Amino acid sequence: MPCGRPKGGLVLVAVLFVLTAMAGLVLAARAKVSRSVRTIDALTRSAQALCCAQAGLEVAKALVLTWQTDKMAGPVRLNIPVGLGTCDLEISDEQGRFNINCLIGSDGKPNQDRFAQLSRIAQTVGPQGQAAAGQILAWMVRRPGSAGPVGSLDELLNIEGLDRQVLDALIRYLTVYGDGQIDPNVADPVVLRSCLADQVLADRIIADRSEGPIGPLDPLPEAGLPKGAELRYLSTSAQEGLYLRVRSVGHAKGLARRVCAILHPNPSAGKVDVLGYWEQCDW
Repeated sequence: MPCGRPKGGLVLVAVLFVLTAMAGLVLAARAKVSRSVRTIDALTRSAQALCCAQAGLEVAKALVLTWQTDKMAGPVRLNIPVGLGTCDLEISDEQGRFNINCLIGSDGKPNQDRFAQLSRIAQTVGPQGQAAAGQILAWMVRRPGSAGPVGSLDELLNIEGLDRQVLDALIRYLTVYGDGQIDPNVADPVVLRSCLADQVLADRIIADRSEGPIGPLDPLPEAGLPKGAELRYLSTSAQEGLYLRVRSVGHAKGLARRVCAILHPNPSAGKVDVLGYWEQCDW
């Protein structure tokens, strides 16, 4: 009979080993399930935040269709409760940005005045900005005339060697929409000061517009603003209609998602055309 004890001990050890292994598997499975639950929760919150952002875009489309004007007095910023979250909405006028299509004149040659303006804008985004401005101009020059105007800022991603971080910082000041004239009422101070080499004049316009929208540029001299050649790049009316940049940031349970779009209101047709749409945009 004593010979049976080691056998029972071995069985007990085997059982303990199996139980330990099973406990390890259970813990591993539990951890995996926990990670999956967290992942699903994050995806759910991300989807909710995206829905909030997209709802903000729909609000912007409905809002701009009701506007009884072809120009803005400045960016519109709203915070909107949406379902289980909120949305931070910003609507700005593309006529307050620099149109890169103006870099090439009607004769097909570089417009040096316009390039100087782009260069001054580019200098504000960092030491690599000047090089980026040169790369953009060189790319524009190489584009065949049959290609027509640049239709989307996405095309700038095709420029070989262009620093993406510099482009992301620069693109908030650029556009491809409109007639190329810059509205002093809505232009970012960086764009306005870059458009006007006369910084005193630029600062005066910025100060005056804070007291109310500037009307047609002809009366500017009456307000003490000299009318010179530089003013030919400014206009307070949109010749090609209103082009609006919308940035909508949705928030849901601590998570944020962004969408951006270019809107072109078409009141006669009772609709708003969406000319471009991007998710997780930086501008």
